[in-house]
Amino acid sequence: MKKILLIIIMLLSFGIASSQSGYYNSVQQEDFGYTPKSNTLYVSFEPTSLGLGLRYDRLLTERIHAYTSFSSFGKYETPEGGYIKDYYKIAVGGMLNSPVMFEESFISFGVNYHHYGKSYFPYPVKNIVLAPVSVEFGAGVKLEWISVAFRMDILKWESSIDVGVNF
Repeated sequence: MKKILLIIIMLLSFGIASSQSGYYNSVQQEDFGYTPKSNTLYVSFEPTSLGLGLRYDRLLTERIHAYTSFSSFGKYETPEGGYIKDYYKIAVGGMLNSPVMFEESFISFGVNYHHYGKSYFPYPVKNIVLAPVSVEFGAGVKLEWISVAFRMDILKWESSIDVGVNF
């Protein structure tokens, strides 16, 4: 159910962003003195583990961006008494402006490094759950001053919601 809900949220964010694109495509941003921003700093929220973090984007070319993020978590807890303490994640990846929808949207691909502190599980755990490296896919939109992005670690089913300021 959680996976379906996350997919629905991602699709709804595309719909909301695309409804705004008609206005932004009809009026040139330069008409209002706006200059494109090369950097974005985000605050990241990770609903799976209630973690917080930071993400930074940098424009490399007109369509290609790079990003890096660091997220820190207290601990995971399972209903059966299992836990992971002192968990953090570092992500590095690239973004490409989406040619399919409109130029303000982007898709992203990244590689994650996970560090786990002390852990205990009263049942067998798949190796993929505690693997130190995984991949993530995401999407988002950059408007004049604000950016919103959604990333999903497809191996661990951990999501990140990023809200940032362009500068």
